Amino acid sequence: MNSYTYMAKARDMADRIIAGTANQSPVQAWAAVARECAKAEDAYRAENPGVHGRRHQAFFANLDKLQWAAMAQVETLGRAA
Repeated sequence: MNSYTYMAKARDMADRIIAGTANQSPVQAWAAVARECAKAEDAYRAENPGVHGRRHQAFFANLDKLQWAAMAQVETLGRAA
């Protein structure tokens, strides 16, 4: 899979969590979103080695928004459990 596929999968998973239709506990579901974001980052770096342009920055800016939200949810929900 390519990096955009991983990011789309992470977004879909996050949307399902927000809609309340996830099949996992909230902590497990948000951790899965964070893992997909990490896979997307690794895939993008492998697909575009040494590229540092506007498209590169836009991809990582969008990915960071999702990944940081997922990691914050895991940390918050993990502490509450």
